[in-house]
Amino acid sequence: MAVLGLAFAACDGDSSGSGASSGGQGGEGGCPLAPAPLFTLTVTAPGGSVPPDTHLVVRWSAAEEPLFALDDPSTWKSLDEGANVVCNVGGSAPPEELDALVCELWTSGATEIEIGADHYVTQRETFTPPQSDLCEGPVPSAIAMALVREDDAGSSE
Repeated sequence: MAVLGLAFAACDGDSSGSGASSGGQGGEGGCPLAPAPLFTLTVTAPGGSVPPDTHLVVRWSAAEEPLFALDDPSTWKSLDEGANVVCNVGGSAPPEELDALVCELWTSGATEIEIGADHYVTQRETFTPPQSDLCEGPVPSAIAMALVREDDAGSSE
């Protein structure tokens, strides 16, 4: 089910355009030369470490992806297993301290991400991939979300 078929078209070699993207994978004008995740998500938390019970749900046009839970290795998947959400957690045990949770999202088009943890506000945000005429479609990009403590959420009202 992984969106490996989302192999982005290589650029046509016209170097006159300015279709550079921050997420390019080495092709002309920043166009990817090989399949790449549409989004690379970085999740951070105030005070440093991402809470061990951080969870992530990704929704896009094809489906709602299975829950990723940082404290549950059974939810950690790889591209080889057909996953569209692949988080870099290393090893087989939940990390005790993680400065940032980085996940590749092999989706297509607008992608809704929901993040949360105990004592943090559950947040939802929809990201739309940048389009490039030079690359003839969407280009990979880096995105970020920061967890917000429940007690900090009301302090700006």
